[in-house]
Formats: sequence, C-alpha cells, structure tokens
Amino acid sequence: MMQTFDEFHTITPQLTVRGAAQAILFYEQAFGAHELLRNFAPDGRSILHAELLCGDSRFFVHDEFPEQGALSPLSLGGSPVTFHLYVERVDDVFERAIAAGAAVVTR
Repeated sequence: MMQTFDEFHTITPQLTVRGAAQAILFYEQAFGAHELLRNFAPDGRSILHAELLCGDSRFFVHDEFPEQGALSPLSLGGSPVTFHLYVERVDDVFERAIAAGAAVVTR
C-alpha cells in the first residue's frame, strides 16, 4: 500500500510501549482505532512499527527496544507527554476504555 502525505496531519505521534500488541488491541477496543499495518523486528515477535488510525488521525506504535534507547513510560517511570482525544460521546468512550482495561486515575 503506497501512502501519500495527505493521509497524515502535520504531527504524527509515535508511541514506544511495553507490549505493543496488547496496546494496539486496547486502542482498538477502547477508542475504535484501526490497525493499518504492522512490521515485526528480526526476532519475529517484537513490533518494530505499527500504524493505526483513530478517527481522522494516524499514529505509530512500537515495542520497547532498550538496546537502542527506545524506552516506554514504564521503563522511564512515567511520561511528560499527554494526548488529547476528541470524541462526540465521551461517556461512551470512557466506559468502553474501562471495559477494555483502562484504569481510572484521579489526581
């Protein structure tokens, strides 16, 4: 599949996560994301690159690769990054995210 620049917005986030396959499944179940492609690392298990579409926005997800300095928030002890997801029926999406395994955190 040949991609063109008009399929992307100005900024495209790339997420480094521990357990990319599980994260992708969560994004699909919780937020209705659709996986567009998945490339595996040479080990045949780790996800080197996955592209997802959520609403009209694309984002990338890949597993941690500590040997390359690609660490997830779990390895770093948190993340300074926040993503905002705009949806029409926030209560429905909130409940779907909880059903998919999200934890409610109040600060």
